[in-house]
Amino acid sequence: MPRLVPPPQGRSGLAPDRTDYAQRDFINLAAAATLLVIALLLAWTFKLFTESEARQRCFDSGRKDCAPIAVSSRGPHVPAR
Repeated sequence: MPRLVPPPQGRSGLAPDRTDYAQRDFINLAAAATLLVIALLLAWTFKLFTESEARQRCFDSGRKDCAPIAVSSRGPHVPAR
């Protein structure tokens, strides 16, 4: 009759830990980076909607100077001759 041999046990009496901690750390880091990117995209989208809403309220009030106009910092444009 064959003898039943119990699985090897560590000092605590439990089975040895076979977890791949390097892969687990990489997956956790990738998940954290993904969540950070999602949070940044949500913040950017919220800012975009807030600016759009403020601009729309400005237009609805009848003003015409609501949108910012880019101004060259090099001075007035002089045509070439």
